[in-house]
Parts: sequence; C-alpha cells; structure tokens
Amino acid sequence: MKFQTYGPFSVPNEELKADLLAKQFNKKKGHLNEASGVYIFINGGLPVYVGKAEKDSFGTRIPNHFNRPHNPKLKELFDHKAQVSLLLIALAKENGDDLRIAETNKAAHHSAIHRLEESLIGACLAVNPKLFNVSSVGFYRDTHVPGYLNTVPQDKINFPAANALAKLLHQ
Repeated sequence: MKFQTYGPFSVPNEELKADLLAKQFNKKKGHLNEASGVYIFINGGLPVYVGKAEKDSFGTRIPNHFNRPHNPKLKELFDHKAQVSLLLIALAKENGDDLRIAETNKAAHHSAIHRLEESLIGACLAVNPKLFNVSSVGFYRDTHVPGYLNTVPQDKINFPAANALAKLLHQ
C-alpha cells in the first residue's frame, strides 16, 4: 500500500465547517477531502492526537472532532483556541500519485490504514508522552524493550544487546 503525506494545514480557531476543510485540502491536492488515511493533530510542534479516516473520508471524519468531539482533551485544546495544525497521510493508488477515495467495503485498505494509525500512535507517543489518544496507547506505554521502546539511556549503556538493537534500528 502506498500513502502520500500532505500538510501541515492550519486549523481555524472557530468551529470547523466541512466545506472550509474541503477547500483547504483540495487546494493542496484534488480529491484530498474525499480520500481516506491517517491524520495527526499537532500543537506547539508536538503531535497530540492520531486518528484515522478509513470508512469515511478526511472531509467527513475530521470535522467530527470539532462538531461532535469524543475526546475531552482534544475538545479542550480546540476550546482554548490553541494553534493547531494537521497532517494528512492519504492512501494512494499504486501509481503513488492519485489518491484512493474512501470506500466502506475495502477491507484491505481499512487494514492498512488501521496498521499505519497504530504505528504512528507509537511513534508519536515516543515524541509526546502526553498524546491524547486513548486506545492503543496502553501497549506502547506499558511495553519496555531495551534499545527500542521506552528505553532509558542507562539501558543502552548496561545491555550490549540493547545497544545492538538500537544500532540496528538507528535509534
């Protein structure tokens, strides 16, 4: 599966309307508003929330965070008029240039988007331990693998195997 990255897009401080979002996305790339994939809300240079639009499009899914927020921390961020931006990682066709339009019946696409979201939650959690995501973060917060995940610097010094793993993974 191929993905393309777009943004960052500045998120307005007022309630986000779907048509404003569509204009912003489609100005960057035609049909981006109708595409599916993973998105990351950013505040102060840090990722704060990772989400996915797998059955719905970006243009349908993302405004729900403003109009019907389900994550209290994300809602609080929007309510406090923070300077929030947004990165989109859109599922692309095999040619890598055209985007795939969101489809409810494409299990392979949904699986790829879900796996990418999970991976990005782990990567974003490493950058910002206060990530707002509720699901999936337990695994990443509770799992400790010296040289790879939730490692303290002393682990790398004390364990030659941890150093080898970190070197192998360029960490």
